[in-house]
Amino acid sequence: MRSIGWGVLRCGRPEKARQDFEQALAIAREIGCPWAIADALTYLGRVLRTQGDYTAARSGLEEAVGVYRKQGHGIWNADPLCALAENDIAQGWLSAARSRLQEAVAHIETSDNQWLHA
Repeated sequence: MRSIGWGVLRCGRPEKARQDFEQALAIAREIGCPWAIADALTYLGRVLRTQGDYTAARSGLEEAVGVYRKQGHGIWNADPLCALAENDIAQGWLSAARSRLQEAVAHIETSDNQWLHA
């Protein structure tokens, strides 16, 4: 669902993408897969931001950060942190965005994952 939702979003159908990500989130919660939950929350947050629902976007993205932290994989927080920064920028909250981006960079710099460094 997540991949389908991302493709649908890139094709200019945000409402359909939102439905796909909501379905992916429901399935991830049902099976109890933290990685899938955090991924779905991150992508759903991005869609909600593009639709101007900044409060819901922030809520889901912050939940995604919490899921990754709970799993002990803070490094993957770079993605939802960047999405939170985009959400902040869309609202004119540049100081908050800068803080989130600095936190994302700190996660990346402590990683040996070359994909994240790129």
